[in-house]
Amino acid sequence: MTRIRAILTPTDGLPGPDAAALRAEDAELNRRRLVWLLPVMTAVHVAHVFAFRVTPDEVLTAEVADWRTAVAFVHVISAAVVGLLALATALLPPNRTTRFGAIAALVYLMHGAAIAAADQIHAPMVTPYMAYAIVTAMLLVLQPLEALVVYLPGAVAVTVALFAFQHDPELRRSMLFHGPSVTVAAVGLAGFLYHARVRDFVLRRTVARQQGELEAWNAELEARVDAQVAEIRAHAAEVETLNAQLKAQVRDRSRELTAALQKLQDRAPTTDALVPGRVLADRFELRDTLGSGGMGAVYAGVDRVTGHPVAVKLVRADLDAPTSLLRRFLREAELVASLEHPAIVRMLHVDLDTDGTLFQVQELVRGETLAARLQRGNLGQDEVAGMLRTLADALATAHARGVVHRDVKPGNIMLTDTAPGVKLLDFGIARLRDDVADDPATLDASSLETLTRVGAVIGTPGFMGPEQARGLEVGPRTDVYALGVVGWLALTGSLPPRGAVPGALGDVLRACLADDPDHRPDAAGLSARLSRLAPAPETFDDAPTSFPEDV
Repeated sequence: MTRIRAILTPTDGLPGPDAAALRAEDAELNRRRLVWLLPVMTAVHVAHVFAFRVTPDEVLTAEVADWRTAVAFVHVISAAVVGLLALATALLPPNRTTRFGAIAALVYLMHGAAIAAADQIHAPMVTPYMAYAIVTAMLLVLQPLEALVVYLPGAVAVTVALFAFQHDPELRRSMLFHGPSVTVAAVGLAGFLYHARVRDFVLRRTVARQQGELEAWNAELEARVDAQVAEIRAHAAEVETLNAQLKAQVRDRSRELTAALQKLQDRAPTTDALVPGRVLADRFELRDTLGSGGMGAVYAGVDRVTGHPVAVKLVRADLDAPTSLLRRFLREAELVASLEHPAIVRMLHVDLDTDGTLFQVQELVRGETLAARLQRGNLGQDEVAGMLRTLADALATAHARGVVHRDVKPGNIMLTDTAPGVKLLDFGIARLRDDVADDPATLDASSLETLTRVGAVIGTPGFMGPEQARGLEVGPRTDVYALGVVGWLALTGSLPPRGAVPGALGDVLRACLADDPDHRPDAAGLSARLSRLAPAPETFDDAPTSFPEDV
């Protein structure tokens, strides 16, 4: 029973909205076909009326005259019915014409049965009925149950017509076989076409539904990507803004402190101990001592605001330091704050504590200096090439901002276990290439003379370029010379020209060590040449897992 029901009413297996949509689509398809088909058939019926009517001047047998009169009469009735149906289809709203497909099919089956009855008078046949049955099943959309309901009266009508108007038993028997059998075939054809239509509809709905889901997922994905991109951009803009503000604050604070140095010279000495646990500027807590000297110390500390570990470098207020030395301390903060490179230690803060302690706050870099590492032995060419490439790139960044380091040496190079694997430290004697000294208005005469006069040698012997050692003007290529010495020492264990470095790396180092600065590559060119020899390391391969030093 369920199988029969599925055959007769295939839409029952569809979800409610889909079944309603299919029925609406069926009705609309029938309406569009009937809009042009019914007027055409009305004209055909009228033409048949004129073709079969009997005129007074025609000489016909009584049988032929009766047959033509009967056929013309059937077409008159059909023309009237079909014409009214055509007007209704054209004028009524679509929701009032949903059953017009079945009505039109029934009208033409009855018309075919009536023509078959008239044909029994003169030309016995049921061909018109058979033709209408097949064509109706092909042109109009009928559900199987609907087709069965429509075609059953047609089969009954043609059967009654044969019994009523065909008196020859043999002819009647023959036509009785053809009429109902064609009716059954037409119902089967209508059902087959409708089941195919249902399958096509389900496929189209499935594709449309999946396409809608894909579009929704795509829209959701695009929205999520747009939101993430907007968030990343907003965060990047925020970080960039904060970074710029931090740099500006460090530079501005450095300049403010420079102006306050003279007042600092006049303060009464203090003997407050700088011990672990001391908090500077109500923010930076000192922890372990990393190193100390005659003018101050470097501590590992904690920024109480952010919770991040920091390095605190300070000059004690009770030290009778010359103003030039204090200005050098502030200059380092200002210069480093203007630089941004992963291999240059970041300057975070510079300030003056209430007791006159002048201090810098930098990122805490954990590792060991290259000087300490070389005490255990030389490095390989790949390690040195990668390290020098990173340092050359960092120096190129500094040189692009007009900053010359002037003291590149193993003690100022820290090897780390985090990218990029090496850090350049201590810009304490760095200077601006085009602005040799601080603002002359803020320098005492002796300091100004010391910093600017030719013959003032500042740097580390063995790593200074010839021009630097002679007290001549230094420039970016002075740092390149020092970097060449560092590479030579790391490979051979000796300062140049002792030892030998073979291969392409040796050629690069010898170019760096040229006496004439104009014959040396600049830092950017050196980095490019080294990049062809070895990639920059993300970490230093030979760095220990437990570092003995922090800066």
